[in-house]
Amino acid sequence: MRSFVVAACVAAAAGHAFTTCKVAGHDQPDLFGTKTIDLIPDPPLPGQNFTTKTTGTPTITVTGGTSTVTVKALGITVLTTKYDLCVIRSCPIVKDVETTSLLTTLLASATPHGVSCKNKILNEQTDGTPISCIQQTLTIGDPRRYNATEALAWAKAMNAKLPASGHSVHKCASGYWELEGEAC
Repeated sequence: MRSFVVAACVAAAAGHAFTTCKVAGHDQPDLFGTKTIDLIPDPPLPGQNFTTKTTGTPTITVTGGTSTVTVKALGITVLTTKYDLCVIRSCPIVKDVETTSLLTTLLASATPHGVSCKNKILNEQTDGTPISCIQQTLTIGDPRRYNATEALAWAKAMNAKLPASGHSVHKCASGYWELEGEAC
């Protein structure tokens, strides 16, 4: 198991449905054969560690690649992080053999309670061929403590850090940064 410190709500949880991503109206592959995504604790809490446990049976063997996580809150991209697939899962990831990945992450204490996040996880082989693309929406912490002003200020501050993230970004008409290839 590896630990990563991130400043936003990267997570998936039992009880929160996940879907494959759509590009130009078409479902993207899930060659990892994702069956379950559990979050411990559920919901994740600001300032605390949580573990994402993903289980599936891949339909291909994977020897390497990347996992890119993009998080949006209030429609604003607040984080994008790229991981080495062989760091968060043991490689090779063997076809037709059920695997489980565990990713422990510290949720920044500045993340406001009650904020709803849309997470997109794109997994690609070393040559860029898509393996899977999963997305889901979840709420951080106690929704009764949600403060819209605080949530918007946090999302804007996180978005302002994107140009320094090392990822290609462009500025939208709204004034917010977005990843290259993603619509504003």
